[in-house]
Amino acid sequence: MIGRIVLILPILGLFVASAFSQTLTIAPLPRDKLPRSAFLTEGYSGSVALVAGDINDSAQAENADDLRLLRPGECYPLVDFPRSRTGRLYFAISQATTNTTYRNAFLAAQVIRFVPSQTGSDVAVSRSKGPWVALRGRPRPSPGADWNFLGKTAEQFADAHALSGGNFQGAKVDAFFANTKDGNNVQWHARLPRKVSAKQIDGYYSSLDPALAPVWTGLMNEFATPPQESYRKLIRSYLISLDFGAKSGRPVVFATDPLDADYVIVRIQSAPGSNFSTNHTFAFGLTSRGCGFLGHSSGGLFSWFR
Repeated sequence: MIGRIVLILPILGLFVASAFSQTLTIAPLPRDKLPRSAFLTEGYSGSVALVAGDINDSAQAENADDLRLLRPGECYPLVDFPRSRTGRLYFAISQATTNTTYRNAFLAAQVIRFVPSQTGSDVAVSRSKGPWVALRGRPRPSPGADWNFLGKTAEQFADAHALSGGNFQGAKVDAFFANTKDGNNVQWHARLPRKVSAKQIDGYYSSLDPALAPVWTGLMNEFATPPQESYRKLIRSYLISLDFGAKSGRPVVFATDPLDADYVIVRIQSAPGSNFSTNHTFAFGLTSRGCGFLGHSSGGLFSWFR
């Protein structure tokens, strides 16, 4: 059933059957607080948690002791969830691991916000601090940055990142990031040195590794705008570098601002070849309708996306 997702009401729960090899289950956010010290142990390596409480910046989120563990394939109603005054959602990822060939990796992440509106979609990109280097040619430093919305549609982003012969098409990717609405040529995609030790590297990870296609195109292709309501689809994609280990006492954190979104969908995947396993897709309902936000159709089913 390609390109269609249906929310089914069985006896024991609510499920969203998707074109992914998984289902999205509507579930309450865990009530149990997971302390940071427990989260930063190898048993939670690669796990993702939502930071609870009145957290108003990333530094506070990194030091928070109220983490709610998120499970892949679940949608969480957040109407009564205590969030920061800004409304931002802060995600923590546990980088605590010793069973790796390398000392570092990166996370590829994408967040889709569905905002009630008659206008179209737009995309933006972010990159954490390095040590990123240019995608091609000499390994010139390529620092972190947050770019504004590019004035390009979600469909254009997905088309530019479509695989051909099992690989991304460099010319199409370059063309997409050229001549944004601000008149800039955005250099977002990058490589990250694979550290064997503090002074030795073994090649590079790449944000255009074909194995990352499920992040750059899969999420927005499968979760299209629902036909029965008018939504603007705002998308931000992230490159987040990390070093393994828990000596810092803080998890890796990134944030998204839902603004006026009714719901948010997130996908996070670790860099291929890093021996660090993170591959999560989850969603949040932010209004009084929770995750049942798209109305009831005939036959006892909720239609979710087309």
